[in-house]
Amino acid sequence: MLINSLNPKKVEFEISRIIKDKEKIIKYVLSAFFAGGNILIEDVPGVGKTTLAISMAKAMSLNFSRIQFTSDLMPSDILGIYVYDEKKKDFIFRPGPIFSNIVLSDEINRAPPKTQSALLEAMSEKTVSIDGKTHNLEDIFCVIATQNPIDNYGTFTLPESELDRFMIKISMGYPSYDVEKNMILNGDPSERLPDIIPSLTKQDVLDIMKHVKHIHVSEEVADVLMYIVQKTRKHQDIYVGISPRGALQMIRLAKSYAFLEDRDFVTPFDIVELAPLAFSHKILTDDPTQRKNAIIIEQIVKEVKL
Repeated sequence: MLINSLNPKKVEFEISRIIKDKEKIIKYVLSAFFAGGNILIEDVPGVGKTTLAISMAKAMSLNFSRIQFTSDLMPSDILGIYVYDEKKKDFIFRPGPIFSNIVLSDEINRAPPKTQSALLEAMSEKTVSIDGKTHNLEDIFCVIATQNPIDNYGTFTLPESELDRFMIKISMGYPSYDVEKNMILNGDPSERLPDIIPSLTKQDVLDIMKHVKHIHVSEEVADVLMYIVQKTRKHQDIYVGISPRGALQMIRLAKSYAFLEDRDFVTPFDIVELAPLAFSHKILTDDPTQRKNAIIIEQIVKEVKL
């Protein structure tokens, strides 16, 4: 249940003042964030992906950085580099934009695999290794990556090892008729980003993340999750099923979602609801677009007896 004054619903409210009519999307993204996960948003340009990321950072008093991924982007442009300091007569480390709380990796699939791989250690271990030295990232660290599902010219498919490090994959979707009409009449919602009122401090966020870990998971919930996981490993159309890391990420996500729903326990319904977001990008089929993946996961979920 919500702990004392640490109420993330205030954060949901602040973000929803900017991102209209996307309450569920906001809750899913915040669930992954408070669970310590990374988020992949696959959608066309102009539907509010960047605005969502900035809104989150502002509402929680967090540092934000944006990296535009391009074909000529180098790992050092993300991680940082050692430069020679004439005064100190030594090399000093100049950190890259990865050293932030929320890192928006825009159009991540436009960078070559070598550059994409620079994120792997950061997303998994919250550290980066440069010239044989390891640097710790922020205690609160989240990568929000975006990619365009339509324009595939000049892009590089994300490898399974990288997809597996994203806790959820979602789509923003177009706004409703009324919401878009209101934008036309009243202006771009991103112009109201300075009006966001910070609702949590960094310490508040850390306290929530710590609390989320103690949300109760029953044996019934574990059985539902394992049923879905095992089905993905035996399905005739799935070459690679859900990994143990994927199952663990799922339970962390479900705990966080339960907390945002003002509960101190996970239900089987949470697992069923979240499975398509958490699993469709973590299985391997013969469909490179992954559209088939989502259909298969939804079919498996429908077979769960609640």
